[in-house]
Amino acid sequence: MLDVYIYDADISRHTTVQSYCFRFFMRKNLTSEIKLITADAMEAGRVFSEEEKQSVFIISCDEYSDYLIKSMRKGNAENYLIIVANDFDDILKYLKPGHKPSGFILRPMKPYDIEKLMGDIISDYKSKKEKQEFDCFVFKMKSTEYSIPFDSIISFESGNKKIKLKTAEKEYSFYSTFDDIQNTLPDGFIRVHKSYIINMAHIKEIHYADSEIILSGGTSVYFSRTYRSVVRELFNINAETVS
Repeated sequence: MLDVYIYDADISRHTTVQSYCFRFFMRKNLTSEIKLITADAMEAGRVFSEEEKQSVFIISCDEYSDYLIKSMRKGNAENYLIIVANDFDDILKYLKPGHKPSGFILRPMKPYDIEKLMGDIISDYKSKKEKQEFDCFVFKMKSTEYSIPFDSIISFESGNKKIKLKTAEKEYSFYSTFDDIQNTLPDGFIRVHKSYIINMAHIKEIHYADSEIILSGGTSVYFSRTYRSVVRELFNINAETVS
């Protein structure tokens, strides 16, 4: 479930936010945690940018808002953002259109303010998660769960009892087997080697004489003799992309 990070330059105000969040977690029987409470904007920015798991960030509206929001989006672009401000003048002064908060709370904060926003966020998160089960490949690395859209996956590589998932932006390594993975993949993914599963949508060239396939970003994989006929049938060896 979603965890919570809190930044406020006035450390005394954290107790109120923390207690309201805990009360919400208890009432809804959620396993969420308050992961960070700090009045240090630099510390908050460092932690925010390193947290890849989707979470809720409750940030006080001040001169550090832009820096903290950019740090938060760097960690995970899908994070939820709640802005707490003294008044609308602060919101107009410190926030930019691209910050895209999930909601605002004006001080003095009341329990309902947090419970209403957190409830809406949890509902949205659950709805998107249900959809991701159909549109994304879901796996765990250590204690963090990741959801990677199928269309952004270039390939899977097996080796040393681990699977390497590659996208254009990043590589992920986790424990699984090709048998388990193939049961979750949609049409368009094919196995071309005992060590490779590729996304057909990312194929750029096929060099049949060298048993080599070039994928997006210049990734090169090889198809084995076992899968030679599969590649020939699927990709029409006389096509211009094949040499």
